[in-house]
Amino acid sequence: MHMADLTLVLVDADRIHDFVFSPHQLRLIRGGSAIQLRLNEKELVAALPRDARLVFAGGGTVLAIFECADAAREYCRRASRLFYTQSAIATVTSACQTWIGERDSGFAATLEAVKAKLEIKKSARVDHGFTGSRPYWKICEACGLYPASDVVKVPEARRLFCAACRLRWEEEKSSYLADVNAKLEAAENFSSLAKDAKPEGYLALIYIDGDGMGEYLMKYGSKSPGLYEGLSLKVRDAFRGGVIAACAEIAPASGKAPFEILLTGGDDAIIMLQAHLALPFLGAFNNHFSKQPLDPRPTYSAGIVFAHAGFPIRQYVEHAEQLLRSAKRRTGEDTADFKIITEAMATSEIERNSHATAKPYSVNGLLALRDTVVEWKAAGVPRNKVNALYRMAYEGETQANLDFWLLVSRLEPNHKPLLQRFFTGTFWSEPSRKTKAADLVELWSFVQ
Repeated sequence: MHMADLTLVLVDADRIHDFVFSPHQLRLIRGGSAIQLRLNEKELVAALPRDARLVFAGGGTVLAIFECADAAREYCRRASRLFYTQSAIATVTSACQTWIGERDSGFAATLEAVKAKLEIKKSARVDHGFTGSRPYWKICEACGLYPASDVVKVPEARRLFCAACRLRWEEEKSSYLADVNAKLEAAENFSSLAKDAKPEGYLALIYIDGDGMGEYLMKYGSKSPGLYEGLSLKVRDAFRGGVIAACAEIAPASGKAPFEILLTGGDDAIIMLQAHLALPFLGAFNNHFSKQPLDPRPTYSAGIVFAHAGFPIRQYVEHAEQLLRSAKRRTGEDTADFKIITEAMATSEIERNSHATAKPYSVNGLLALRDTVVEWKAAGVPRNKVNALYRMAYEGETQANLDFWLLVSRLEPNHKPLLQRFFTGTFWSEPSRKTKAADLVELWSFVQ
């Protein structure tokens, strides 16, 4: 076989979040996630010809080496058909690149070239979606995006679904729950998931994503296809294994699962769970991920949104994406940012006054803040005294320091050292001139 026939193929799912989170019901989201996972890691892998070599499959991406350019192009067409026939609306973008240089030594250059081609094709892709409106058709009652085409029997009713939502509904089983604990039962909906949450009715969505993973894999794994394959699998197993292990740690031995793994990929994951379990989950994930056999270990970032179970799932995800971008601005360590959304919030004070918060945090810093709340609660620090710290965070430096020391002077003797140690003698951190006070108050209700 001539080297000129050797071809590297990169297939990447388009807009996975849009496909998974366009419906509002948990069962449909679970089904969309399961369809994406099955297509990516089973169907597309099974569709490879015998002489093709799979390099990696995960996170909506398939990377494979073909001995024949014609076979590579045919696989790309088959991948597109698979996604459409098994999801009704999901699509993929693919790119082929003939080999550059020798089989092993030319892998890095070929990979760079096929990634560039894929990026160009994705940026040029135009998806008009469904925008029509006629008096003679009904819009899907689940996602509200496409024409209804199927009558689906749901509990105590029959509803009109589009083809995509019907497929999601039929794919009802969680892809991940059995990996955590086969004795656990999945929640029926977001309200039942939040039933035993503290505060009552509140959930947290956590979006975890590796930092600079494309550059990391190119730097440490692109010397050969085998090295890239091994490193990619280690990264995928580290993230997915960390999520599974963390969920197992926060879950009861049996009964209803207090979490839902909405999506996992090669280096990212989205999890919905009861609000008071968010930081214990993050701590468990951090412990597991820190022990993975990756040298050097990549860093990760997390965006955490606390909101009522009735808050639209798509807005949960959008806020988490914004927080993730904020967390990634702090580099060189694992980072996290969080936001608490309540019905009373018209605007965000934190966004208007950056000195009133120490966000984003390192993950260890956020977990230390959680530990401070636990310690103060155990010591019986009055809630009204803690709440007073929030107002001080928005005052001028001089006034805030005066009010802070006045507050300390009025505390019980066993409570004074706790505040003095946490603020290290001053309300404003040096040299950043920021304070953790408002952040601590915000987390108070979500830490048990």
